[in-house]
Parts: sequence; C-alpha cells; structure tokens
Amino acid sequence: IYNNSRHHPFALLILFIIFPLILQKPSADSKSRDHVIAIERRLKLFREGDIHSLLREGRVIQSRLKNNEGRSKNALKSFTRLMLQGKIGPALRAIRESDVAPVPITPSVVHELEKKHPPSSDVSTLLNGPHFPHLQ
Repeated sequence: IYNNSRHHPFALLILFIIFPLILQKPSADSKSRDHVIAIERRLKLFREGDIHSLLREGRVIQSRLKNNEGRSKNALKSFTRLMLQGKIGPALRAIRESDVAPVPITPSVVHELEKKHPPSSDVSTLLNGPHFPHLQ
C-alpha cells in the first residue's frame, strides 16, 4: 500500500532521522524520568510538524557531547603529564575524577602502575642530557 506512495522514500528517510532525534538522551547524567519528559515533548513537536526545533535540540545535545570529548582529552593529557613527572597519586586522582578511566582503578592496578612508574629522577638530565664526568 505505502510502496506506491510518492512519499515512500521520504517517509523512510524521516523515520531514520526522527527516531534518533526523539530518543536521544537529554544529557549525559539525565535520569529515566528526564528521558520520558524529553520524549513526550519531542513527540509533541513532531506531531505539530516543528522539525526545526527537534533538529536544533539535537544539535545542542551533540555540541555538549563534543565538549565532553575535549574534557576527556584534557584529562588524559593531564594524567600522562603527571605520570611522566612521577606524580602517581595526583595522576590517579585526576583520572579517577574524570570519566575516562581505561580500567577500573583497584589496589592491584595502583600497585602495578607504581611498579612500572618509579619515582622520577632529576629533571635536569632531561633538559641537559646525561652527565658522564669520567669522559671529560
């Protein structure tokens, strides 16, 4: 029945676009109650034909996600910098406080990290190169 309609190709396209827009989480930390409210509001917008508002809201949500990606990259850079400086405690705190921990941080993981990353040595060696007094 619908295959003969001249709107059939557009109906499928709209279906694939509208479902993700309507079902998108309002924010990263939203609760199921917030999801229900957002879905009801978005369905009302869709029934009224206000597709522009749906698209605008989707763009806003996506822009927030991109900002979170930037924070994740900063947290990883901070973690790496602190680890290279031998500051294991602050590095673990930084990664624990962010949402980017690659593995669950358990005492055994902390112990393994401390074994692999001993306290840093003198930073001047990195800046001036190794010092070999017996070769001078």
